[in-house]
Amino acid sequence: MRRTIMSLMMLLGFCAAVLASPNPYHHPLHHHPLITGDEISTGPAFYPPYKMPENRGLDVVGDTMTVGTTWYEYQHNGTISRMIELSSDGYAQMVWMKAADPGSITRHIFYNTVDPTGTVGWPETGIVVDNAVRGGYATMALDPSGIALVSYHMDDQQGVTVTGVSNDLFLHSGSFLNWNPEQQTDEWIWPHLGVDRQNGVHILSTAFADNVVRYCHGVFDPNSFSITYPSWPGNWTYVDSSQTIGPDVGTSDVSDRVCCAWTHPRGLDYGTPLNQENNDISYALTTAGQPFDFTNPINLTNFIPPDSTLLPDTLMADMDTLRAYCDVNAFFDMDDYLHIAFTTQGYYELEGTATYGPSLVWHWSEQYPEYYTLIANGWIEGVDPGGWQLNAQRPSMGQDPSTGYLYCTYHVFDQDPGRLSHMNYPSGEVYVSVSTNGGLDWSVGTNITNTLTPANADSGQSLSEIFPSMAKVVNGYCHIFYMFDHEAGSYIQGEGLPTISEAKYHRVPVGAISTTPLLPNNIPFHVGTPPGVQPGETGSQSVKVFQLKQNYPNPFNPTTTISFSLDRACEVTLNVYNLRGEVVAEVASGAYGIGQHTVTFDGSNLASGVYLYRLKAENRSLENKMLLLK
Repeated sequence: MRRTIMSLMMLLGFCAAVLASPNPYHHPLHHHPLITGDEISTGPAFYPPYKMPENRGLDVVGDTMTVGTTWYEYQHNGTISRMIELSSDGYAQMVWMKAADPGSITRHIFYNTVDPTGTVGWPETGIVVDNAVRGGYATMALDPSGIALVSYHMDDQQGVTVTGVSNDLFLHSGSFLNWNPEQQTDEWIWPHLGVDRQNGVHILSTAFADNVVRYCHGVFDPNSFSITYPSWPGNWTYVDSSQTIGPDVGTSDVSDRVCCAWTHPRGLDYGTPLNQENNDISYALTTAGQPFDFTNPINLTNFIPPDSTLLPDTLMADMDTLRAYCDVNAFFDMDDYLHIAFTTQGYYELEGTATYGPSLVWHWSEQYPEYYTLIANGWIEGVDPGGWQLNAQRPSMGQDPSTGYLYCTYHVFDQDPGRLSHMNYPSGEVYVSVSTNGGLDWSVGTNITNTLTPANADSGQSLSEIFPSMAKVVNGYCHIFYMFDHEAGSYIQGEGLPTISEAKYHRVPVGAISTTPLLPNNIPFHVGTPPGVQPGETGSQSVKVFQLKQNYPNPFNPTTTISFSLDRACEVTLNVYNLRGEVVAEVASGAYGIGQHTVTFDGSNLASGVYLYRLKAENRSLENKMLLLK
């Protein structure tokens, strides 16, 4: 009975812990091997031509075109950052890692453009960016004039893997020069890039050897076509330890603000072992020309650690059972508010397990700092998406200046067990969600690729769109770039055969992305009061919002206060429910005005346990979880 209740709680989004009983989607930690970037394939490959399945069911939203190819479909090991940007003259510019052979022995970074008329700069091929051996894992940014700068890692002439940066000579000319920051140790790789309004170049790279994120700052001079950096060793700054390849750089287009965000291993704070699944999201801010203070980053997620004193009741003792996984996206809107999107999986510290598959994509912003809202709900236990993958993941945000609407593209794996490849892996799909109110609510995602792989599809026919990235500027169209794979699963992880993937540019009119229905925000982000947060504490912005705050204190005995805010006067009810969905108390009922209201709940007549409290106002509702301990 207890297992059934907890499974129901997870499916409803109540983020409760599961017990240590067997579950095929709860695995011991470190379930998947590391991807180092040096992998090659020595097995057979599946060569074109590829026969499309007759019942493919393809119904693409918008227009697509192939701008290049690669044998190495695995473009990033975590955060994708930007692989596509839109310059002010309407050119879409994009970069990717191209393997020229099935073994992925020869790899380079390729670049291509699509002009406003839909003309491709280098049709179906692109042009080489780097002059290195085994270039890979590309990200890009534009300087204020629209010139492309590209980061990647590569093997230098001495065989050392280093961070590389290249810049185009002129607007979308495809004539790249290479300016690499000096480093005298190897494996500072997987770089992520941002360029600010003063042509400052901001790079976050991860050292594979010691799991450390480092930051480098340079300056791009468009007059001399060069990038300069401080001399070694002062050009690289320690940021944090990291167990995943999860950093991102966001730069503002309306001010000189810059954000570095990354996944922070919680073991550093709580004296527990470091692992790939147990992370918070940290970020640091600065303005162009000023150094970052990485010694005092902001902990965005601040997940609540387990409380072993509550054992043997694992349901209570686990506390927060969400953790950040492999990806984060930092974005500044046209009003200069910082937005961060990230992905969480289930994590059960006391049991030593984590979910691999079920996931949630979240949004947070400076404008509404108390809100963590859902962009995508991939909490489905049904299909294994493969190594280092989650059901919903890889968010990439943009904004349409004409409406102010926020858009987010992300990757979803088809969860229909009747549509798996011959290797039992699902197809990837690209979705887009929209928020019309600054991220307070997000629409249920629109599937813009709609690729239906038939059951037991063979190599060449098990189609999958993966690794999506969206340009920051949405000019009536969302400009999206991804890989169109012909073998679901990653051959680098041993999940199929190498096939040639197409690098796809996808332009989606915003009118084709529905703003309704809204995705329910029915998943509490915390099961208790986060460390360091005091009762009544509010964000920096005074706004009229519809909000239900976490009760305080929590856990409580026997009374606690519940605060809620209304953006308009209306009739409300605030009830408390047990885990069977039965109403056990009515806390508030009647007409309430705009603003914040606080009520007291007395649980004297209830037994210890987890309860839900739900605020209903007209056709809207919010709910949280609270813990009564006697």
